[in-house]
Amino acid sequence: MDTNDVSEYCNFSPEGRLHQIEYALQAIEIGCTTIGIKSDKGIVIVTEKKINSDLIENRNFENLINLSKSVVCCASGLTSDSRVCIQKIRNFLTNNSFLFKETISIEKCAKKIGCLILNVSPGENKEFHINRPLGVAFLLCGIDHTGIHLFSIDSTGSSDERQIVSLGNGSQDAILITREGFRKKMSLTENKNLAIKSMKMITENKTILKNIELCLLEKKSEKFSFFQIN
Repeated sequence: MDTNDVSEYCNFSPEGRLHQIEYALQAIEIGCTTIGIKSDKGIVIVTEKKINSDLIENRNFENLINLSKSVVCCASGLTSDSRVCIQKIRNFLTNNSFLFKETISIEKCAKKIGCLILNVSPGENKEFHINRPLGVAFLLCGIDHTGIHLFSIDSTGSSDERQIVSLGNGSQDAILITREGFRKKMSLTENKNLAIKSMKMITENKTILKNIELCLLEKKSEKFSFFQIN
């Protein structure tokens, strides 16, 4: 990326703020609600699949995306921006596996996504170029030689490993609700029930939970399982 292009959104305002990054963070807040919980037994991710109109015929799109055999992600924010990141990180993981014959660490994958969001990855021949940070955040779940991991990556490019993560609409409320019932020694079933309970409490329809995607990563088996609640 040209230095002049970077400066367009990396210059501080007189108040010491980076407005373009603040706008990108606001775009994340209107995305689909997603909750991730990590305990000693595994990780659960629950995400809402919003269908904005009854006229939409194709309802088979998925929010939970396999980046590789050991990494799953969920995005919140602008769909077009998330697609760009997902394609680029898939290519990165495939190339890394081909060249080095090893699985990349989840932490390194999270940091790579952070660079892609800021659109500042050095040395890349970019097919996609835009003079702003991407309006998308990711919840990243995976397993490597050090164990299971749950990361959040936002539009500032920061990646943080957490036990509870929430993205999208109502994310702050979701974290508060989930934290009340969370314990490190929870079983995977208890994890799942807590995530679904939290989702029920913050979604608009509090009696019937529809169009929910669910991902379970069991630490013992090291396998992902995917479900859809309709």
